[in-house]
Amino acid sequence: MQPYQMSMFSANYYFKYTIRSKEVMSLRAFVKRWKKIVCLTCFICVPPLIYLLGSIEYLIAKPYSEFSWPLEVNLTRVISDYETGHYHVAPINEQKFLLKVQPTADKCQDFKLLTVLIKSRVDGRKSRDVLRKTWVKSLTKNNYRHLFLLGSCASINSTSCEKDVRKEQSDYGDLLQGDFVDAYENNTIKMTMAFQYITEQCLPHSSVLYLLLIDDDYALNVRKLESYLIETAKKFDLYAGYVWKKSRPFRIHFHKHYMSLDQYPYSHYPPFVSAGAMLLTSDVVKKFYIVSKFSKYYPFDDVFYGFVAKKLNISPTDIGEFLPSYYNVPSVHSKSNKRLIGSHRFGKIDEVFQIYKKFYNQ
Repeated sequence: MQPYQMSMFSANYYFKYTIRSKEVMSLRAFVKRWKKIVCLTCFICVPPLIYLLGSIEYLIAKPYSEFSWPLEVNLTRVISDYETGHYHVAPINEQKFLLKVQPTADKCQDFKLLTVLIKSRVDGRKSRDVLRKTWVKSLTKNNYRHLFLLGSCASINSTSCEKDVRKEQSDYGDLLQGDFVDAYENNTIKMTMAFQYITEQCLPHSSVLYLLLIDDDYALNVRKLESYLIETAKKFDLYAGYVWKKSRPFRIHFHKHYMSLDQYPYSHYPPFVSAGAMLLTSDVVKKFYIVSKFSKYYPFDDVFYGFVAKKLNISPTDIGEFLPSYYNVPSVHSKSNKRLIGSHRFGKIDEVFQIYKKFYNQ
């Protein structure tokens, strides 16, 4: 190789090597810069994200084995005190409701096997009318009682709303309305109102054995329910429905059901019956009402009465034939509908008509 060729080769090699080295150095610098950006972003964003997702709260929550819910008192004595009208310990959650609208007298007399208490929005007239034409009609045919449970109208259009309620009561006589705002966060209050009414105004004058609390977006097979009550159900201490056995509180801060550790410090809830359909014997209704006065308030009705049941050492009975809202409702054409006692949450309330026909082969 000639000298000038050697020189050209060396120059080309040097030039290529230098360019490649610069490219590698530039790529390394780029990666290094992005590493810094990613690290800085993680440093800024991850802690708030961990906080918002409630990860720390899940980790530091007390174990469920330590569960205790105030007030810790002698519940046997408290229940006995109720009969005398004087408690030896002051209640911490006593709620006396002014009943703005009460059902007609016959709704609280001559109870036999079953009374159904239907939780309904105050503005839910359409849902109530659908039920009156379907499974509530079946209840009436079997001489069972029913009541619709309502709160008060909100301030907006309250005058016309309350007028509509009074008109509906005049037509049907099956409404029970309390003096609290009808809202999701007051569902525990609504359920307690129902227990108060049954305990104080109905049980002293009737011998009803079972009470079913149910939402107004449920389809109910009255025949199947009656068969279950006669053939299977316990006659005392019955607290039954679809049981959530190891449910966790929501710790995600932006979730509408978020619960802080101050509100509920434990990792899990006690087993509780889904509020969509809760079947109780009358003795349990009375115990629940009395003990609720000595139990710290909690905004979710089914969880709150799970606490009360735990304090009373009443174990929930699982009824798989009740489908809660968290499950897909079977097609209205499905044969499996005939084994159900009840099914929750329909896309349209009119679908209750179709399920009703399936239940009764119409």
